[in-house]
Amino acid sequence: MVGISIYPEERAGDTYEVTLYGNNLGSGDIHATLKGVQERDEHGSRKYRQYHGRQIPIYTPPHGMGLIDKIRGEPRWTVWLRVSPRFATNALALLSDDDHCSWRSMNTRGAESAGFRA
Repeated sequence: MVGISIYPEERAGDTYEVTLYGNNLGSGDIHATLKGVQERDEHGSRKYRQYHGRQIPIYTPPHGMGLIDKIRGEPRWTVWLRVSPRFATNALALLSDDDHCSWRSMNTRGAESAGFRA
């Protein structure tokens, strides 16, 4: 899916390319916390960095959750997320119900390409 941001004003006009990967995720991380993804040193103590005189926690993104990446020098972002197949289907159904969107194409692994609005 590709879209253009209209808010906040400092991001207005930025392009976002979003890829959803449908995957039957396990429920093992259902109780995950922010403290659980904070980096730790060799002794197991939480790691911090200095920022404007304050200590800020250093986090490691959880494995398999997703990624958002700014394309350097361009007003463009790429995003990918692992979601349940049901979520992906529902999101595409909601997007296809909007008359203000233009047609795009979706590539699915192991299936024919299908059209949707994004």
